[in-house]
Amino acid sequence: MRKIVKYSLCCITIVCGYIICYVGLGWFWSLGSSDNFERINKVLINLSYSYMAGFCFYILVEYFPKKVAQKKAYIVWEKGIVNVYMRMSEMIAALKMIYDIDIEDKELSIDEVKDLETYQPKNEKVYFGATTYINDIDENGIIKGFFVFHENLNELATRIKKEILSMIQLPSTPNIEIELIEIISEIESCEFLNTCDRLLDNPLYYEHTKGNFNIDFYQFVQLHEKLSKYKFKKLSYKYEKLMSYEIAAMKVEQKEVFQEIKKQNINLENCVFYKNNIKYVIKDGELIY
Repeated sequence: MRKIVKYSLCCITIVCGYIICYVGLGWFWSLGSSDNFERINKVLINLSYSYMAGFCFYILVEYFPKKVAQKKAYIVWEKGIVNVYMRMSEMIAALKMIYDIDIEDKELSIDEVKDLETYQPKNEKVYFGATTYINDIDENGIIKGFFVFHENLNELATRIKKEILSMIQLPSTPNIEIELIEIISEIESCEFLNTCDRLLDNPLYYEHTKGNFNIDFYQFVQLHEKLSKYKFKKLSYKYEKLMSYEIAAMKVEQKEVFQEIKKQNINLENCVFYKNNIKYVIKDGELIY
């Protein structure tokens, strides 16, 4: 509807400009030479002048100040958008790894995700090597870690929802362009996130919803693509499953590093950190593989 209104206003502006230039100034033609036609021309000219004056007033008083306010509001929102996009990328990369989908997000179709209907998630860890991209450029090499279907999907969904909630509550939110607010709202309320948000408290919930999980995931990817149209620092990932010997070597290094850290009496009761591009998850003072 907004596009139709904008298109209509542009057409009216062009017609009024045409009338002023060609009818008013006589550069090309007038509607006639009789008194009646001259009066019609004058009416059209006056209406066109009035419209163009109103249009200039709108540009100076409404359009430009609104654009400036939108730009400032977007700067405030940008950190949140970066975090939402990054968490969405993590979820998409992990599921594409689990389901062996090797297709770019923008080329993904509903047929490629049909296997999600029959997948039986397990609580075992899926070890991966993650390539991190910043604006589609490989920046950090391979980062090694693990992914647990129920736990990590729930954690990432919770983070996304909390991030969006904090963004919506910002005082500058009314100045954000409506299209972006619609995309963010669709992400927050999408069924895919709702399902992932319930997985940890009720792992069996997936069994009740997996018939539509592939469709929900596909729609989630499309929302991720919509968000990518905006200009911000885009962190995305590509996960690949690690071979058994890579997993074994990673575990050995993790144990050695963890023991060294414990000797330094550093408080690591609950935290997540990276060393030598390997992910460490510490819970209750113990290393979680």
